[in-house]
Amino acid sequence: MTVTDQEIDEQLQVNGLPSAELLPIGQDPADLPNPWRPIATADEASARADAALGLWNDAFLAMVPRTAELFRNELVDVRVARRDGGYQLVYVIEHYPGTPHREVRVWVGGALDPAAELPQLWDSVPAPLQEFLLTVHGGLTAANRETFGPQAPRYLGTVAENAGESDGIEGWEHQPDSTRLLVLATDGGVDCCVSPDLPAGEGVLIYDGDEPDPPQPLGELLDEIIHATL
Repeated sequence: MTVTDQEIDEQLQVNGLPSAELLPIGQDPADLPNPWRPIATADEASARADAALGLWNDAFLAMVPRTAELFRNELVDVRVARRDGGYQLVYVIEHYPGTPHREVRVWVGGALDPAAELPQLWDSVPAPLQEFLLTVHGGLTAANRETFGPQAPRYLGTVAENAGESDGIEGWEHQPDSTRLLVLATDGGVDCCVSPDLPAGEGVLIYDGDEPDPPQPLGELLDEIIHATL
């Protein structure tokens, strides 16, 4: 079944953010990032999807196998949108959750922002994800720029910073310390974090600011956050 522009528009509207505008198929603005031009100009949805996924680095796809499978099997289109003076790629998923009922979900791949300052603890982010966020997309999230995927580097902060207590959350007695946990992704209630105090390549989930769960491979945790919207 074809996903309509109206269905995509409904997924892109977020309270508090400027409206997103889907570009007509074939429109190729002069200031569009060059790697996105084949996506903007392709006539067929499948060609747009293939061109967009072709930009993703193999190491990141290997890191998040469930997400890779989701996008390879259920991605039905990728469109260019304009929001707040910039461009983004809109990945359109058509999902059937074990029933004939059909759901449409979108993830937004932001444009790269080479001038953005990298956050503290950036070195704790595994290399495949660093490469993705610095060479493919400045974040891959829901339309609100915050949930269900890795956020753009410019928006990343520690657990302490996100709580408004940059020097450390009062009463935090857990390890790693709240100033040593970088929040990469969230589903709105569960934060996925990395830390220099964790084994390389691993992360933790934190539920509503509670004690961190035991460390697990970061890719598995990102898969869990990304799939939480399905």
